[in-house]
Amino acid sequence: GTPEEATAMHNAAAALIAYLPALAASSPIVEGRRGPALSSRMAFYAKNQASIPVLTGGVIPEYVDSLDDYRERIFGRIYAALDEVPGTGLIRHEWVNSRGAILRFDRSAMEVRVLDLQECPKMDVAIAAFVRGALASLSERVLEGSLQLPERRLLLADYRQAVAKGRLAPVS
Repeated sequence: GTPEEATAMHNAAAALIAYLPALAASSPIVEGRRGPALSSRMAFYAKNQASIPVLTGGVIPEYVDSLDDYRERIFGRIYAALDEVPGTGLIRHEWVNSRGAILRFDRSAMEVRVLDLQECPKMDVAIAAFVRGALASLSERVLEGSLQLPERRLLLADYRQAVAKGRLAPVS
């Protein structure tokens, strides 16, 4: 697709992924006990890079105006943080971005990372098809200017609720 389509898909993903743990939370048990959330995998994921928090960026990606803006606002901040930590030169690549949805320039693709596996291939495929269709529809609306994107702070709060409470999450 075009750079404009990629930017629209990124922004649509930022708006959508906050709610995906409510759809696909399936990891409430950790080491034989109830974990911290219905989607314990995503609860741990959010803390995965605690020593360099900009790597996950709160999991919900920042909205961007262009691919250059994406590179500057996301990779620029990540690389600046890595430059402060000795020995991180080897991981100074696009795959170090650990947000919940990332543009993969090396693959001309978007990777969505906020979904638990359902232990049922049919459900995994159904959820993947839903996400693909939702992103296509939302991206088209972003390009048309007919979708008002929610404030990122609301998405961050809704994401935390979806991770903790799954489909019972109170969201804005």
